[in-house]
Amino acid sequence: MRKIQVNALIEYLSPLSKQYREQIEHIEHTLGERDDAEIQQSLDSLTTQLEDTSRSIELLISQGSHLATELQDVREQIAETDTLSARYQELASSYQARIERYNFVENGYENVVQFPEAMLCPICNQPVPPQLQEQIFSPHRAEKENLEIRLADLLQTIEEMKEERNSLKAQETQPESQCEDINKAIDIDLKPQLAALQRDVENYRSLLSLTVEKEHMNNLLNETNKKIANLKNREFPNMQLNIFDYFPSEFSQDFGEKILDILGACAFPHLAQATFDETTFDAIINNQPKNREGKGYRSLINTAMFLALREYLASCETAHAPSILMIDTPLLGLDDPQVRKDSKEFIDTIPNALYEYLMMNQEYGQVIIADNQKFMPDIDMLRGKCNLIHFSKQNDSEDRYGFLHP
Repeated sequence: MRKIQVNALIEYLSPLSKQYREQIEHIEHTLGERDDAEIQQSLDSLTTQLEDTSRSIELLISQGSHLATELQDVREQIAETDTLSARYQELASSYQARIERYNFVENGYENVVQFPEAMLCPICNQPVPPQLQEQIFSPHRAEKENLEIRLADLLQTIEEMKEERNSLKAQETQPESQCEDINKAIDIDLKPQLAALQRDVENYRSLLSLTVEKEHMNNLLNETNKKIANLKNREFPNMQLNIFDYFPSEFSQDFGEKILDILGACAFPHLAQATFDETTFDAIINNQPKNREGKGYRSLINTAMFLALREYLASCETAHAPSILMIDTPLLGLDDPQVRKDSKEFIDTIPNALYEYLMMNQEYGQVIIADNQKFMPDIDMLRGKCNLIHFSKQNDSEDRYGFLHP
């Protein structure tokens, strides 16, 4: 691990250490002087009280349920007594009415017998046939006496039922009062006490969880401080970084061969050898560095290196391959005076060869060339083989004015 990586880790871990300390201080402030054993003891005591209160409520609820059942039985008996008493009252009224009717009939008979029987019809004033004349009979005393005996027995039964109802009402009062007392004890005393105990238990559980969190924070703080100390004490030997240690072993040879192939396809003059120099990370052409060439040939060599790199990145040797390559004026300076005396004869050949190579090797990704027509081959040769966009500074021209849309 390099020193810059170690410093980055120290910068990352130092705020964490401070954060852990602040959290521990906050927990200690919340806990105060209480330790784990004291908190656990208080929690156990509160839990016991909570369980006792819950059992008391359950016991009272059970008692209330039993009393409610008993009260319901008594009220059902009262309702049954009232229903039966109402029926007896109705029957007594019927008996009394029949007795009064008998008394009315007796009184009427005594009065009627004093007058002669009517022989004429009161409507038509015609004689009443003998067969239609009704004989008035006196009522039977035995039936009246039987009704009077039944009425007396029935009235006695009604009185007994009244006494029974009064007894049931007295029985109703006691369980009803007890149910009210139980409800008051639960709602006024035990439920508020239970809620308060539940809050206290929850608070102490939170405090107990804080002690666990404090221990966890202490472990994290110790581990972080230990890591920081180890990183600060790490020694770094003086080592020269060699970037090619991260490259495939055959990279330089393969890359040089690709440069040689591309320069050959682009008609580089007098090309005999092309290699890749790891020291300068540049191409060596015919055992000569690039700066020995003229400006135009240097541009061609740079373009060949870009194209070789594009091809290499598209191979199986790399993990990432860019899908686009942009080159601005790949043959810039080719029309300038060159170092080589015989370079003039190749100036017309190289542009044709370069663009022919680009059109024949499109499988490695898109290439965008921004070029001047004086460095390009005949436009007619390129039509239909690539996408040509002509830029012009003429506003009234059909050509495009610039890269950005107007």
